Amino acid sequence: MSAVFSDDFKAWLRDTALTVWDAIRTAAAWVWSRYARELVCFGIGLLAGLLIMSAHTDKAIDKVSAQYEAEIAEMTAVKEQTEAERATEGQKISLYRNVARALYGVRDYGLSNDAKRAYIQIMLNRANPNVQYDVMAGTDDLASVLAKPNQWQGYRQDGNYTEADFQLVKEFLESGNGNFLNSDKYYWCEIKPGYIICKADINGKTSIPDQVVQ
Repeated sequence: MSAVFSDDFKAWLRDTALTVWDAIRTAAAWVWSRYARELVCFGIGLLAGLLIMSAHTDKAIDKVSAQYEAEIAEMTAVKEQTEAERATEGQKISLYRNVARALYGVRDYGLSNDAKRAYIQIMLNRANPNVQYDVMAGTDDLASVLAKPNQWQGYRQDGNYTEADFQLVKEFLESGNGNFLNSDKYYWCEIKPGYIICKADINGKTSIPDQVVQ
């Protein structure tokens, strides 16, 4: 149901609206005539403030972005270092297993742990003549020595190994206690039931005496 207004009411409403509009215009003109300078200064100040805030905001954003990029770079570096350390650790574990496989190849001789260490030391002497063996520096050399065919009795690169031999190899290679034998010139050996004969020359043509380890 819609309301019906008379013509007189409509005329009054129109006149009132015009009167209010004229009053607003008059007031605005009076304010402008009296406070124009202040309004202009306020507007300029407000604009300058907004510009300064924008500049500081940009700097803050740039700073946060730089910090974020630095954190990302640091996280990436840590991740790469962690992956490299994992790869290195994986290489060492693979090496330890292969050396343990060489020990497994002579398991029927009943060698003591010292005899096994002497056997490992001969491998190290071939790979690295230094008295003290650096696991990381010599990994590739030792792996190459193990990979040569017909050098290590019963050794197979994909063969079995025991956990006890793996731990013995790990402790021995990581101990850094120097050469287990009397000389780093022992490159050959004969394995007998219960002991190993370490030789500097397979034909005995050397002044270095054989060393027996039981």
